[in-house]
Amino acid sequence: MIKGRPALVAVSLRKGESQQSLLRRFIKICKKENILEEIFKKGNTRRYYKKSIKKRMKRKEAERRRRAEEIKSHKRNSRKSKYV
Repeated sequence: MIKGRPALVAVSLRKGESQQSLLRRFIKICKKENILEEIFKKGNTRRYYKKSIKKRMKRKEAERRRRAEEIKSHKRNSRKSKYV
């Protein structure tokens, strides 16, 4: 799959092939093309957002990281003070 282009996966039923093997082939092709990973990955980038919404999302993500770092540093500091 080329980055930035939609992936079109097509499988057709071969003569004498069962539905299960057709489905298995389809899933195998999807895994090879990393289609499922792209769909379910965090922060799905294959979606359009207005600029204002992108800014808001960035601010929220930065705030979340800041809080997590704050909590980590607080835990580190509290552990150090116990042993002093």
